Amino acid sequence: MMNRFQFLIFNLFFCCTLYAQDVLIPYKKDGQFGMVNQKGEMVVKPEFDGLYWLTGKYFISTLKNQEQDLHGLFYKDKELIKPQPSLIYRVIPETMILGVLKDENAKVYFVLY
Repeated sequence: MMNRFQFLIFNLFFCCTLYAQDVLIPYKKDGQFGMVNQKGEMVVKPEFDGLYWLTGKYFISTLKNQEQDLHGLFYKDKELIKPQPSLIYRVIPETMILGVLKDENAKVYFVLY
């Protein structure tokens, strides 16, 4: 009986620590997007035209530059890649970031991380 009780306590502790993860929330202020944490504290200044959750703790930032969109990449609150033209990302969390040029003439793939 004691083993079951210890197992239950261990599982409760483990589950509670999972909920203690940092969560970033995109928000919009004056037409620009940034990110805040769960306490409402700003962690990324609102300076992007778009901020989209990709996977895990990765976000794609977008800036509109004349006629094209520039796409950057955030991991948590750190900007890994500044906005670039014609670039999209494929991410395997904590393992690999693959950058793909959208230009049909280039057809270049490269691993960023």
